[in-house]
Order: sequence, then structure tokens, then C-alpha cells
Amino acid sequence: MWVRMGRFMKSFALLLSASALAFTSGSAAIAQTATTQTGDVQPAAATDSSQDIVVTALRRNDKLSQTPIAASVLSGSDLANKGVVNIDALQFAVPSVVVNNFGQGLEFNVRGIGKAEHNSQTTTGVITYRDGVPTFPGYFQEEPYFDIANIQILRGPQGTSVGQNATGGAVFANTNDPIIGGGTHGYFAASYGNYNDLSGQGAVNLPISDTFAARVAFSGERRDGFYHITGPGGAPYTGNNGSVRSIAGRISFLWKPTDRLSILSKTDLDYLDMGAYPADPFTNRFKTLTLAGGTVANPNYRDLFDITANMPQEARDKFVRTVLKIDYEFVGGIKFRSITGFQNGNTLYRADLDGTNATANVAATPTAPAQKNYIFFDTTTETQFSQEFNLISPDNQRLTWLIGAFGLWNTYFWLPPYQFVIDAPAAGQPLGTTAAQYTLQGRNPERSLAVFGQVGFKITPRLTLDLGGRYTASQSTNHVDINQNGLRLRDDQHITSDNFSYKASLGWVIDRNNYLYGFVATGFRPGGINVPVGSGLATPPFQPEKVRSYEAAGRPISQAAASTRRSTDSTTITRISR
Repeated sequence: MWVRMGRFMKSFALLLSASALAFTSGSAAIAQTATTQTGDVQPAAATDSSQDIVVTALRRNDKLSQTPIAASVLSGSDLANKGVVNIDALQFAVPSVVVNNFGQGLEFNVRGIGKAEHNSQTTTGVITYRDGVPTFPGYFQEEPYFDIANIQILRGPQGTSVGQNATGGAVFANTNDPIIGGGTHGYFAASYGNYNDLSGQGAVNLPISDTFAARVAFSGERRDGFYHITGPGGAPYTGNNGSVRSIAGRISFLWKPTDRLSILSKTDLDYLDMGAYPADPFTNRFKTLTLAGGTVANPNYRDLFDITANMPQEARDKFVRTVLKIDYEFVGGIKFRSITGFQNGNTLYRADLDGTNATANVAATPTAPAQKNYIFFDTTTETQFSQEFNLISPDNQRLTWLIGAFGLWNTYFWLPPYQFVIDAPAAGQPLGTTAAQYTLQGRNPERSLAVFGQVGFKITPRLTLDLGGRYTASQSTNHVDINQNGLRLRDDQHITSDNFSYKASLGWVIDRNNYLYGFVATGFRPGGINVPVGSGLATPPFQPEKVRSYEAAGRPISQAAASTRRSTDSTTITRISR
């Protein structure tokens, strides 16, 4: 077990900050605020003089105060005010969320359900969407939040009205859209802090014609590492001590040739060099150790930021994502929606796995702890394509309905020649000993196909029943070559799983100030394949996870309409089966 310091450990005191509103002409605009958004949380008319918040994550314009979900909504201004710069920090801004940064990826859990093991074969139970497209399921999660319109966090099983199935919840990060007829305007903000932490972001809206507009946004940061690392024998460490160098950009185009047709495209490019995630053994926090010979002073006791290492370290992600969203409204108000996503990225991670400057492996003695010299390295390419289609009835009817189809194809490429390496030699063995290495190359294609739908019916003007269902068919395949301690292995396995999940809810507007709801919902995430370890024999695949959640809550409508950020939670009972 190692102590790891994630990117969220920012500078202790901010020395300088500056922001400027730029490129203003035509109508006035505020940084990170747009007058229209095609995936936004927008003000809507309420029963009193206040405004309510509209949640669109469920593919409808629903008032949060009168929707049977437990959710949180943060605007771009909320994120800036709370210092939420990436997904790590969401756990400090919304309830029931825990995010563990594991260097190369994240373990994201909502109400204790999500992703408990950092493994590419382990799918996640919390789906993160960027502009309507589900992102990579584990890697490439340190993408910064910049030029954000809003973030919507839904807790509990999801899937009867949107994209991918989820057992723990879903996070929808929506960026600002171009504004047609909104004038040329933009913003720029920069900050400087200790450890030479210099960051900046900005955006500009570019109206090109009466039917076409573009928006360009960027974010960048550079920061020196805050560790003091000592190399072998007390020599200076020449590797990376956690310095950050990252840059991200986005270009968006919106075309509305008619009032009924809207075509929106967004392309993100990110180069995120986190430098490294330095670590040391957790035992370095103890002043004394209990060994076979009794209690002795810990020779490795030191400050949290004073660590040792003897191997180079790296942590770099680079990727591109393109989203194409098409909305068309038929006569009568029925809307057709298509959301297409393509993502391709490469992650590189190198770690001094033992977190020490030991250059030899020495067994423990009665009066001294063991010395180890372990390393880890991998570089992996991941490609993902997703497609979602929706037909959505108008919102202003007594009977509403939604039907959808969804497909996702994701492939991990473990690059040759054997660019996944765990080197853990025994006492007396040097690094690079084939008998002490576990190496891997190959690919792991995954596929998920689904159809889903939901129907809502107003039994009375104040009482609404919603019923939804989803059928999912998933598969995962391994085509992998393994070199395990000198033993060459071939792993070709295939697993399929399918599931029907559902949601039934009842919402009651008691009066103009109070709302009650209750529902039962199920969620599903597929199982996966275990690569051979140990005997070399094929290891049985692990089973899918199924969740059933019972939820009930009361909500004051008037309070829910008081500001642009709202959180709701409820009494929940959840069952998990695998």
C-alpha cells in the first residue's frame, strides 16, 4: 500500500489571480455563461417569483424540484467558486461521491457503487459523459473543467432514458455551446500560485452567419513538483518529481439552417503531462516498526513530501474526442436526436513501484525491514466509438414517452513489444530478470448494445407515474500474449452477458411548496475476463454486477427554486448482486 498524492493537492496559498472579460461586442455576455445551451440547465417559469432549475440529463426539460431523482447541479460559476477544476474535486462539492485518483485512472463511486478496482477489465458503474457522449471508462479522467456550462450528477441506477447503463450513477459535464446571433464575446482568466503554479483558460464566441457560429476554448497549466526526492545513496534524484505541464483545447460549431434542425459538433484535444505520481511506502509515516526482534526505530521515517526513489517516473495522457449531435423536430413536436462520439487516446505511466531508492532486493532481518526494488511501466492506446438515437415526445403532454438505441465499441491496445511490465525481483535478483517479470501485449475489444424506453403519465395534474425499461447485451474478448516469470502464455477468451433493467417512479406535487417521490430502479454492468496469473491456466471470467435500489424522498419546491445549484438526496436502500 502506498501513499499517493493526486493532482487535486494544489498550492497552499494563492499569490496572484487575474481575470479579464475580452472580445465583447454586440450583446453583453458573462464568462462561462451562455444565453442558450443544447444540454444546459436553464431557468424556467416557476409557480412563484423565483426561478426553478431544469435538468436535461434525462433527455427532457425537467424541473429538478419536481423530478423523481436524487441529483446535484453545478453551473460553471459554481465550479469556479468552489475551485472544482477536474473530476477529482467533485467529491468536495456534491454529496455521496468518492473519487480515488490512482495515477493512471480513477475509481469513481456514488453511494459506494462504481469502480472499486483499477483494472481495464473492470467496467465502471458510474458513467461520465462529456457533451452527451460517455467517456473512456477508467483512463484519461484528468481532463480539466474549462468553459463549462454545467455539471449534472445523478445518483442511483441510470439507463432507461439515456445512453449507457449505470449501477451507481451518471455525471453529465456540458460545455458552453456557440451562440448564433450572440455577438463576438469571450473571456480570459489566469492565476499564479506557489510552486510556480501558472494556469489560464479562456474562450471566444464567433458568430459567422445568421445560421452558423463557432466557439474556441482552451485551458493550460504548468506547476513545479512539491516533493523533495532523494536518489540512491543520498544523490539528487534526476527523474520527474510531479511537475505538471498540461494543455487542452476545444473547437465547437453550431449550425441551425432551420428552426427545426440543429447540428452541433465539438472536438477536444488534450495533452496532460502530470509528470509523475511520486509515492512511498505507507510505513514511512511510522516512527517505530515492530519486527521479529521487537520494536525498532524506523530508519525510513520522514516527512510526507520528503521521499526517495531510484527509477524514472512518468504520467502522461493525450487524446482526441469528437462529438456530433443532431436534433430535428418533426411537425407535432416529436424530436429525433442522434449523438455520435469518437475518442482515441494514449496513456503512459511509469512508477517506482516500491517508492524507495533501494537498488537491490534484501530480505528482512529481525532488526531491519526488507529492501525492495520494483518498477511498473505501461503505454496503452484506447479507442472508443459510441452512437445513440432517441425519439422524444413533446414535454407538454399528459402522456410523454422516449425510446432510444445505444451502441458502444471500446478497444484497449496493449502495445508491442510487451509494453506492459511489472518487474518485481526477489531478494538478490536484479531488475530485468525474466523470471521476475510479468509482461503483456495484445488487445481487448468490448461491445455493448442496448435499447431502452420510458413512458410518463400524469394520473392527475399533481400525480405522475413513470415507467422505463432497458435491454443490454454486452461482450468482451481477450487476444493477449503474456510472459509470466519466463512462461509464455496465450489468452483468448470471450464472455457475453445480457440484462433487462427497469425503473418505476411516482411523483406527487402535494402543494406549491412540497414534492414527494418514490421509485424502484435496477442497474447493470457487465462482467469481464481475468488474464492468467499464477498457474498459467485460464482464469474464469468474473460475473456482472446487478443493483436494485429503492428510494423515497420529500422535497421543498420553493427552496429548490432558489438558486442555480441544487442538490437532492433521499432515503435509499440498495441491493447488489454479482
